[in-house]
Amino acid sequence: MLTNTGTNMTPCCGLKPTHARRLSLIMRRWLENNSGWLLVFDNADEPGLLEEYIPTDHKGHILLTSRAQLFDNLGISKPVELPKMPPDEAKEFLLKRTGRSDLSHAENEAILKIAEELDYLPLALEQAGAYIKELKAGFSNYLSSYRTRGLDMFKKHLPVTGKYPESVATTWLLNFEEVEKTSKASADLLTASAFLNPDNIPLELIIKGAPELGETISTAIESIEKDPLVLDELLLPLTRYSLINRDASAYSIHRLVQIVIRDRIGKDAERVWAERTVKAMSRAFPAVEFQNWQLCERLVPHAKAGAELIKKWGFEFEEAARLLNNVGFYQYERALYSEVEPMYRRALEIREKSLGSNHPDVAQSLNNLALLYDSQGKFTEAEPMYRRALEILEKSLGKNHPSVATSLNNLALLYKTQGKYAEAEPMYRHALSIYEKSLGKDHPSVAQSLNNLAGLYSSQGKYDKAEPMYRRALKIWEKSLGKNHPNIATVLENLALLLRKTNREAEAKEMEERARGIRGGGKGD
Repeated sequence: MLTNTGTNMTPCCGLKPTHARRLSLIMRRWLENNSGWLLVFDNADEPGLLEEYIPTDHKGHILLTSRAQLFDNLGISKPVELPKMPPDEAKEFLLKRTGRSDLSHAENEAILKIAEELDYLPLALEQAGAYIKELKAGFSNYLSSYRTRGLDMFKKHLPVTGKYPESVATTWLLNFEEVEKTSKASADLLTASAFLNPDNIPLELIIKGAPELGETISTAIESIEKDPLVLDELLLPLTRYSLINRDASAYSIHRLVQIVIRDRIGKDAERVWAERTVKAMSRAFPAVEFQNWQLCERLVPHAKAGAELIKKWGFEFEEAARLLNNVGFYQYERALYSEVEPMYRRALEIREKSLGSNHPDVAQSLNNLALLYDSQGKFTEAEPMYRRALEILEKSLGKNHPSVATSLNNLALLYKTQGKYAEAEPMYRHALSIYEKSLGKDHPSVAQSLNNLAGLYSSQGKYDKAEPMYRRALKIWEKSLGKNHPNIATVLENLALLLRKTNREAEAKEMEERARGIRGGGKGD
């Protein structure tokens, strides 16, 4: 291609066509001896091929476009990375490309969705714009057809502007094939990434989920604890061909690349990779505890993608239920209730079918679903679930297991909320006794049980019974969780309310000040 370009240049440069081997030298000398020129290398995805064409001392300009990332061999240490088009720019491009204006509200919404679903990639937008113009189609109709046909829309019609020889789909496939030649593990990682949310895929997901993603990926990073660069080396072929964008803690993949990859592997392999990805996400999603919230938040978009895969393929293995349960519980903890119920219900269905109706994991799902209903004031739906969960746990784990205590606490809280104090108190006391015997008197669960029982007494005006329990809970949590845990703020607020009701205003304010500091709303200590 480069020698053909050089041949086309010879008339305007005053050169005679000559032997192909000498042509690059002639071009280079001409560039070094003349000024005011612009040399463009478009789609230079293998920068090593350009070395003999770049003049060492020149008075012109060179513009190079490439999907490659490193150009050190050409003396370019900081190439300019071109981001995707901003949404308004993508919209303007499609309007100009199709010659449209004065859109209806529906058409305006459609053009924005087209740009979004094509991931704001110029070549894809050009291909879509050319097709829309040729058919004289509306943006809404194009969007509907694209959602129905998917990648087929890009296989039949090439981009027009720029005279690109390949469609956007073929371009990505060629790059993927180059990655496969370089590293099977990297190609497999790209395939797995096609089933995740495309944005900000945490590296922790790959590290912790690797055993579920197939032998090539697992083997490639098995030494990561001692040799952390193995993950960077796994990602390198993907960044080299601009198939992903990455930073120190995450990477992103183009939506169209995901579609191309899924289309390429076929339905049977798609199911295999969907299952692998769900299992990897289940393994990577941490225990829903305060210290893990930040990682949970980063994983939620990918867990939601996993939930869609579970629904699409009808997965019923335990890892699917665990993922649904854990991401649902995290969103419940953050009071994001709207998406929790369907996840909890599907997890319960899977567990009942795969584990049997009397398995402890079924009880966990029942407890979680009951907690959700309890939080929404749906007490009649919550109570039978709590009772069934308690019955399962007592039979399967024994009556003195900590999980039984947790179930008792939940049921007692339901009764307390309804003002059924006589039913709640013995359950709270029984739960506290189980925790102390099974976990020890200084365990955080003991503090939770003390806080609950103190709340019951405080609601009845039995402040002399409540106060020592609040103070003991505070002491246990400070020792076990640290002084800035949200649970500390909760018990401080409870204690402050009690102190105010017993006319100890100064100490109550002190407790409230500490609680605000923990929650980030005041000075604190």
